[in-house]
Amino acid sequence: MVNPAGDFPDFTRAILLMARDPSGDLIPILVDANGNLYALFKGETALGALHNIRIDTDGQLVIVPRGESGNYMDVDVNGFLTAVLKGAEGGGALHTIMVDASGQLVTVPRGASGNYMDVDVNGYLTAVLKGATGGGALHTIMIDASGQLITVPRGASGNYMDVDVNGYLTAVLKGELDGSLYTASVDASGRLQAFILDSESQWGDVLKVGNSELAARLGGIKTWDWRGQVLFQNDFSKGMGNVLRYPSGTGSSITFDPSYWQTGGYALKLVAGSDSDHDAALEFLVESPPSLRIGLEVAWSYVLNFQYLWIQLRRYVGGVIYYADWRYDGVNYRLEMRHPTGSWVQYGNPYFLAGPEQFHRMKVVADFDAKTYVRALDADHEWTLSQYDLYHVGTGFLSTIYCRVDWIGRPGYNDVGYLDSVIVTVGE
Repeated sequence: MVNPAGDFPDFTRAILLMARDPSGDLIPILVDANGNLYALFKGETALGALHNIRIDTDGQLVIVPRGESGNYMDVDVNGFLTAVLKGAEGGGALHTIMVDASGQLVTVPRGASGNYMDVDVNGYLTAVLKGATGGGALHTIMIDASGQLITVPRGASGNYMDVDVNGYLTAVLKGELDGSLYTASVDASGRLQAFILDSESQWGDVLKVGNSELAARLGGIKTWDWRGQVLFQNDFSKGMGNVLRYPSGTGSSITFDPSYWQTGGYALKLVAGSDSDHDAALEFLVESPPSLRIGLEVAWSYVLNFQYLWIQLRRYVGGVIYYADWRYDGVNYRLEMRHPTGSWVQYGNPYFLAGPEQFHRMKVVADFDAKTYVRALDADHEWTLSQYDLYHVGTGFLSTIYCRVDWIGRPGYNDVGYLDSVIVTVGE
């Protein structure tokens, strides 16, 4: 090719680069004095127009970041990229995302309800916590003056536990029996009370027994009515003990006898006098206990016939003698209670089988604090007597419980009976 600038030396080989312009004409491609090839880059706009692509004085390509919206991002005089960040709200509208003076992104916590959480002047996050009730209603969760969360313990029943003014948790403990709840009790010192329980007695009572009472009953003679605590018992297995004997009338006697008995190997044989009071009476003296709900129980039998088996509790209260009397009329086959007026009131017409080997039981219970009867029992019957005051007569100041048993025969006969045991109870 011909060099427009002239010939080149014979020892060189020169090439002229040509390029075709958009019109189809050939245009020489230039190099600089150092032989560097030059090219001018162009970029096409969205409309198809060509524009030169720029470089800076260091030959670095200059670009200006732009979003799809057509808005350009900015670089400040220090070369930092500057952009306004936006976020879309629930409705789709864009809002500028803020930063503070230190360039930190500002966020404002908000719940799904649209309510914002607050930050106070000290930078503490402030929020009102709410809880939903069983029905779905919202209520504010409370804190105390120290910012501590307040909780109120509650059971599935909906009943709340209580805290007293000293900060002690107060609760009523309950235990389950056959599907029903019953309150567990404590004593005056707050100690949980536990008792040994028998199943229902033959009188339909569920009774509690402490360790001391259990020790008193082990191997004992109390097998008929379990109510009350044993204060005194005697089955004459070691003799008559503290029995005061009052035989009255011709042929009357009170003797220690092994012929017929139910417990202990011995019974007292009672022979009524044929004249005079026709009596063979015994008394047992017991020191007055703190509890004056007292019961007297006897086990007895008879040979053939008799007039009365009469049991009695006697106590001196406020200078007056009070009596609780219960007897069986062996001639007319009827039970009787001594009325406050001194007369006798009939209760039932049981027939107790004759025979010295056939022992029967009778019991009377009185409340000497209230000065009333409580109940009386015989065989398989229980009689409520609490509507009656005790009979009282005479004066006295002795601090003693008198327990009396009278075996009374028919006039002209020495009727025979046996007394197997005597039991005195308290706390009935």
